[in-house]
Amino acid sequence: MDDAEETMSLLCAIAEYFRRNPMACDTQQGIAVWWLGKPDAACKLVQRALKVLEELGIVEVLHALDGRARYRMATTASIPERTEELIQLAYLTKAVTQ
Repeated sequence: MDDAEETMSLLCAIAEYFRRNPMACDTQQGIAVWWLGKPDAACKLVQRALKVLEELGIVEVLHALDGRARYRMATTASIPERTEELIQLAYLTKAVTQ
C-alpha cells in the first residue's frame, strides 16, 4: 500500500472512530497508537489524514496549555452526515483501486 492509500485508509479509520465516539479527543500520537493501533512511525501519515479531515471541517484542533494539539470532531451539526459520506467515499475509492 502506498502513502496515499494508507492515508486514505487512516482517514477512514479516524472518521469511523469519531462516528462511533463523537466525544473523543486525543493527540496525533494518541490517535495513531491508541485508536488505530499503529506504531509511532505512522504518525506522519496520521498527521496527513487529520489535516485532510480538518480541511473538510470534520475535525478541529485544540491547542492545550502544554503546547500539544488535540483533535476532536468539529462541533457542527452536519458532521455525522459528512463523516458517513467520507467513510463511504473512502471505501469506494479503496474498492476501485484494488
